[in-house]
Amino acid sequence: MTVRVSVVVAVYNTGKHIEPLVASLLGQSLPAAQFEVIFVDDGSTDATPARLDALAAEHDNVVVRHIPNSGWPGKPRNIGIDLARGTYVFFADHDDWFAPEALERLADYADDNGADVVVGRYAGHRRGVAKALFAKSRPDATLANAPLMDSLTPHKLFRVAFLNEIGLRFPEGKRRLEDHVFVVEAYFRARRISVLADYHVYFHIGRQDAGNAGYQRIDPPSYYGYVRETVDIILRHTEPGALRDKCLRRPLRQEILGRLDGASFLAQDRDYQRSLFDAARALAEAAIPPHVDAGLSPRQRVAAELLRAGRLDDLIGYVRHQLDVRCRAELTGLGWNPDGTLALRFAAVLVDAHTGDPRGYDRSGDDFLVPVPPLDPPVTVAARRCTRELRSASITLVARRRADSLEFTIATESAADVRDDGSGRSSLALRGSATIDPRVLAEKPDSVWDFYLKLAQTGWSKEGRLGGNRTADVPSALRPALAGGVAVVPYWTQRVEDLSLRVGVDGAALARALRFGPGPGRVGRRAGTVTVTAPLVVADGDDVGARLRLMPPGRPAPVDVVARLVRDADTTALTAPLPRPRRRPAVWRVLLALDLPGWGAPRPTGTLVLTGGRRVLAALPDPELAGPTTARWQRVGRSLARRRLRQARRAWRRLRARGRAQ
Repeated sequence: MTVRVSVVVAVYNTGKHIEPLVASLLGQSLPAAQFEVIFVDDGSTDATPARLDALAAEHDNVVVRHIPNSGWPGKPRNIGIDLARGTYVFFADHDDWFAPEALERLADYADDNGADVVVGRYAGHRRGVAKALFAKSRPDATLANAPLMDSLTPHKLFRVAFLNEIGLRFPEGKRRLEDHVFVVEAYFRARRISVLADYHVYFHIGRQDAGNAGYQRIDPPSYYGYVRETVDIILRHTEPGALRDKCLRRPLRQEILGRLDGASFLAQDRDYQRSLFDAARALAEAAIPPHVDAGLSPRQRVAAELLRAGRLDDLIGYVRHQLDVRCRAELTGLGWNPDGTLALRFAAVLVDAHTGDPRGYDRSGDDFLVPVPPLDPPVTVAARRCTRELRSASITLVARRRADSLEFTIATESAADVRDDGSGRSSLALRGSATIDPRVLAEKPDSVWDFYLKLAQTGWSKEGRLGGNRTADVPSALRPALAGGVAVVPYWTQRVEDLSLRVGVDGAALARALRFGPGPGRVGRRAGTVTVTAPLVVADGDDVGARLRLMPPGRPAPVDVVARLVRDADTTALTAPLPRPRRRPAVWRVLLALDLPGWGAPRPTGTLVLTGGRRVLAALPDPELAGPTTARWQRVGRSLARRRLRQARRAWRRLRARGRAQ
C-alpha cells in the first residue's frame, strides 16, 4: 500500500515528554500502512534512544535513525526528508502531539486541492496561535490574500516531490530560525498553498525548561543575522510594493520590535538591553524602509519611531508605561442552547493596572492618539494616531485546559463602543458573544477548562479571566448538561468565582452535580404518574436511558420503572408510571438512575410520593436527601409528610368504618 504521509520528528533528550506524541501517532485514523514515522535522534544522552528502538521493534511503520549531535533540528529534519517514502512529509516537534484524524485530513485536503503546502489549524500550549490565518479554510492561499507570514513554524504538510524539485532543505548546525528560512522559501515557491481551518490537527507545546531550545537566551548579533536571512528571501522574491511591505512587516513586528517589548525585555541587564537594541536597530535601518512602519499597530509604530531614532531610554520608559494595563472582563449572560452548546455574552475594557480606571486615549481634532508617557522630544502624531485601529479592536474567548494550559480559540463576535470621559480623553468598551461546544473540548476525559477574554486593542494584547466579575443577569446556579454523549458540569471556582467547565465527566460526577431539592417533584394524579424535574440540560438528539426507583416504606423490594425523558428550555423532566398503589396509605421515596458509565446506584431525587389506596395524594420533599437540602426544608418536609400521612390514615379509617356500617 502507498505511504501517503511521512512524519519526521527530530529528537533530543525528550524523555517522558515524547509519550503524548507517540500515543497520538499510534491512534491515527489513517491506517498504519499509509503513514510512517521517522524519528531522527540527534545524539540523545538519556533513555530516549532505547525508547525509540523499542517503538521501531513493535511497529512496522516506525523508523529510527541515530546520528551524532548536530546541535539543532535542521540536520535531523533533512535526514528525515531523504528517508521519507510518503507523498507528503509533516515535521513534528518531539514534545507536541496530533489530533486523531490529523494525518488523514491533511493528506485528503492536499489531494483535493493539489497543494504543495498545507497549513493545518493548531492549538497552542504556551504558544501563540495565528488566529486570523485560521478564521476560515483557504484552498488557494497566497502571501497576498492570507496572513501566511503569521505562521512560520515547520509544523505543516509539504509535498515531498516539491521539496526535492526545488532542492529545499533546512539550514543545518546550531542556529536560530532555520524553520523561518525553510517555510518562507516554500511559501514563495509553492504552486499552491492550502489552509485547513475546520479541524485542530496539531497541538504545539512550549516547555519552559532547558529541554526547549526556543526558550534559551539569544545572542543578539547572531540572532539578527538569522533574521536577515529571512528578510533577504523576501527581498529576493518580491518587487517594491504592497506585497514586499506586508511580508517585511512580519520580522519587523515579531523578531525586531517583539524582542524589545514586555516584562522579559525590562528584566534584562542594561548591557544586554543595549546589545539587543543596537542589533535590532542595525537590521531595521539596513533592510526595512521606514514607510513599512505605517502598517504596524499604533503601539508598535511608537516603538519603531523610538528604535529608529536610537532612543533606548525612552523606549524602556514607553514599554514600562504600556505594561501598566490589564483587561477587565465581565460576564453578562450565560445559558444552554437546545443543541447542547453554551452561549456566553461578555464585555471587556482596558484599565490601568493600579487604579482600575479605563485606559484613556488622547484626542487631536477628530483623531484618537495612543497614550504615551511624557517624552522629550514627543513622539509624532502620525505614529500615535489610532482612530481606525481603535474602532476595529476586538475581544476573543479562549478556553484553556487547566492541566496543561492547552488553548482553544473560540469563534467570537465583538463590537466596540468609544466613550468620551468629558476631559478630552476617550476610552473603549468592547462587547462580545461566543458559543462553546463542549464536544470540541472533550479530547481528554474529565478535563477542567477555564475561560479568558483576550483583548486586542491598538497593539495591546491583554487577557482577563471570565466569570468572577459578572452581572445580575448571570444565574448563580449553573446546570450540568449532556451534549452528544459528553457530560459537562459548569461551576464557579472557590473564592474568586470564575467560570470553569468540567468536560467529559463520568456518571458519578454528574450525579453529584445534580442538585434536585429542596422542593418536591410533580405527581400526575389521574394518570398515576410521578414526574421528577432534574436541573439537567439534555441536547436535542441525545437518547439517554433513565429509570426511577420507587422505595416503599418498610422492607418490601423497590420497584424500578422506565422513565420518559421530557426536555424543556431549562430542565429535564423524567416521567414514570407509579406501580399499583398499596391499599393502605404509604410514602414512597423516588430515586433516579441515568444510563451513563459510572452512575452507579440510583440517586435520591429529594421527592416523596404519598399514595392512599388507589389514589395518588401528593408529592413531598424528601427530608433525608443528603447534600444541598437545607435544615429548614428538612423540617418542612418531615412536618408535611407526617401531616399528610396522618390525614391519609384518618381518611382510610373513615372509609373502612363506613364500609363495615353498610
